[in-house]
Amino acid sequence: MDNFYTILFFLISTWIGPFWVLMLAKPFDEITQKLCQGFLIVLGPIIAYFLVLILNPNILLEIFDPDPTKILDALGSALGSPAGAVLTWAHIVAGDILVTRWLWKKAVEQNLSVNRLRAMVLFGVMLMPVAIILAMIFLNDSKNKEDEKIAN
Repeated sequence: MDNFYTILFFLISTWIGPFWVLMLAKPFDEITQKLCQGFLIVLGPIIAYFLVLILNPNILLEIFDPDPTKILDALGSALGSPAGAVLTWAHIVAGDILVTRWLWKKAVEQNLSVNRLRAMVLFGVMLMPVAIILAMIFLNDSKNKEDEKIAN
């Protein structure tokens, strides 16, 4: 069963790969717009998440121990298993790609330079806190320049 979880772990990553690459390589293309607009972008991780939950219905129940002093031990035990690692990975990947897509859409809407957009998208899946900081700088800077043009 461990091989199953290993395969599932890699399938989750490879599912979002094409969307991420499109947002990086062809951020302003129509194909990127079409493929990244719906929920297809997170379908793979969500299916994997629920598949693991169906196969391991007790994994979430183990976390909810009536004794609050044992919650970290229970959480560590549940998430430290192959099934728990896949659940965690699916959760992280789905969140990262959704936020990355949102950052990409904002950058496209504001006609941000391609290099700034790519920096945000690159870090969106790799180091999300860095992507958020870049977005706060780049998108705010872009908005300020737009406001200056309107004022003049």
